[in-house]
Amino acid sequence: MWARKRIDISNWELVKAAGSCAWPNSRENSINRIVDEFCESDILVTLSVRSGFDLLLKSAIELYDWPAESEIVFSGMTIADMPRIALDHGLTVIGTDLNPNTMAPDPDHIASKITPKTKAIVVAHLMGGRNELDEISEIARAHNVLLIVDCAQSFTGQTNDISPFADVSMFSFGSIKTNTALGGAILKVNDPELIGLMEKHHETWPHQ
Repeated sequence: MWARKRIDISNWELVKAAGSCAWPNSRENSINRIVDEFCESDILVTLSVRSGFDLLLKSAIELYDWPAESEIVFSGMTIADMPRIALDHGLTVIGTDLNPNTMAPDPDHIASKITPKTKAIVVAHLMGGRNELDEISEIARAHNVLLIVDCAQSFTGQTNDISPFADVSMFSFGSIKTNTALGGAILKVNDPELIGLMEKHHETWPHQ
C-alpha cells in the first residue's frame, strides 16, 4: 500500500474531474457505467461507504426484523464512524482482537463473541492487506449472521476484489484512497431483497 496522500491520480484526471463538476454526465448514465464495469447487477453506488453502511443497517433491520440492541461484531480496527452508525441504529457494538503481527482478525476471538443476539460480523481489510475470510465465513454461516467486508483500503482496481465469502462487500474511493475517484463508494450485496430495499431508501435521499 502506498503511503497516505500518495494518491494514484494524474493531473489530466483531475482536470477531467473538475470539468465533470461543471458539465456532469447524467447520474443514471454514470451509475450504469460503474455497474457495467463490475459486471454485477447487485451493486449499489453511494456517496461514501458510511452512507452505504447506514442504508445497509436501516434496510437489514427492516427486512430481517432485527430487534433493538441486536449485536454487530466488528474486527478490532476501523474508522470510528462505522460503529457509531451501528449505535445510531440502536445496535450493540462488539469489538474483537487483531493479531498484532498481521493486523488480521482472530477467527477464534470472533467466534467467542457470537451470541444469540449477533446479527452481523464486520471485517475491515487494513492498509492494503487482505484478510483470510474462509474461517470467519464458516463462523458467520454456522450462526446465520451476515458477513460484511469493508474493502476500503484493499481495492486493487480489479473487480475480482469482491470476496466470494462476503454477503456484503464495501469499496470506497475517497480522496485518501490509493485507487481514488475523489469520492464515492460501491456496495456489492448478495441478497436481492436487501439491495432492493437499500435502493428504495436511497432514492428518498437528496442527490449530491
